[in-house]
Amino acid sequence: MNNETLPVGVTRVVSGTSSFSNLTLSGGTLIVCGTLNLSAITFSSGTIYVCAGGNLNVNTGASVVFGANCTVYNYGSIYFASSIVTGTNNLIVNCSIGSYFNIPFNQFVLQGPNTQFVNYGIFNSSYFIVQSTNSPNPVCSGAGSVIITGIMINQFANSFTSPSGFSCIQITNTVINSQPMTATSNVHICYFGSSAAGLNFGNATVSLNCSSCSTPLPVDVIQLAGSCSNNILQLDWTVESENNCADYDVQVSDDGTTFANIRQVSCAGPSTAQLSYSCAVEVGSVQQYYVRVKRSDVDGNETYSSTLTLNCLAGSTVDIFPTYVVGTQVTVISDDRIIAINMYAMDGRKVKSFDIEPDQKTVVLDIGGDTALGQYFLTVETPAARVDKLIHVAH
Repeated sequence: MNNETLPVGVTRVVSGTSSFSNLTLSGGTLIVCGTLNLSAITFSSGTIYVCAGGNLNVNTGASVVFGANCTVYNYGSIYFASSIVTGTNNLIVNCSIGSYFNIPFNQFVLQGPNTQFVNYGIFNSSYFIVQSTNSPNPVCSGAGSVIITGIMINQFANSFTSPSGFSCIQITNTVINSQPMTATSNVHICYFGSSAAGLNFGNATVSLNCSSCSTPLPVDVIQLAGSCSNNILQLDWTVESENNCADYDVQVSDDGTTFANIRQVSCAGPSTAQLSYSCAVEVGSVQQYYVRVKRSDVDGNETYSSTLTLNCLAGSTVDIFPTYVVGTQVTVISDDRIIAINMYAMDGRKVKSFDIEPDQKTVVLDIGGDTALGQYFLTVETPAARVDKLIHVAH
């Protein structure tokens, strides 16, 4: 295809493999579930959503400047041959541990008021630059996530944070921090140089002359396995030994970003032998769950296992996004016709019902600008399943 424009209210879903010479987003939504190759892109405003298994390849040589109110959610793979410069009210989320965002030869410049980058997967760029933003902690990393860059330039005090556990930043060339980089030791720096003197890493945990970026997992977890059937989630893990261990929390998420404790298991006690743990819990009717184990020691320190992705409703797929709603639109994509969509408050009270045309499989919902800030359940019913998704309204 040659040129296509997505204005406000227009959603374009790409499945299979497609190539565009130019795409303009001016308030609309692009959903990539297959592979989309772009020769050029103009991103004035709107949303880009890359599904798990989807690939977005932008091959323009010119820098891509994001306009105001641009949002990117990546569950799959994104490649830019050009630099990216963010704008006002931008949110870029590398959404899960398997997400990959790659800018191998150019710059990622994070700037603009109320703009934030959230990384739960792997992000790679030649330059990583943080400047001119008033967002608190504009770079937020999830446990086990990795940022890889050649040159790091940071002009914002404590711009990097990692609230849910250890994350890693690998810097292979030059560091310029005009302000302390982070206030937390959960941010691990893997720096190629032999000295960190004067580099202003703040309270980061720094490793020198390291060959790769890695984040520490519980050293004694040697196996983690799980399954999901008939709304019962079964998780089993084996530890090589135990020392100073207090308890394990089994955590689940339906979006790969926000995890909640669903079961706590006490540690068996000091041991130099292998120990095995198992638990089964009932979960809701959600297509896919992300599961991990959090280990807490007696001193209050926390570490995390790797994350499992478990399919609980084989044969029924419903995708709901974004789950962090900064505007008023939420998109629902189903592989079966949608019968009903309702929105509930956390106390079970129905807040909204949405009109669905017969045989619709893709619906763009307007939740309304008058919806109070907070958490809600969005419930989508198809002939084969009911899917409940927790969403956060933050407009």
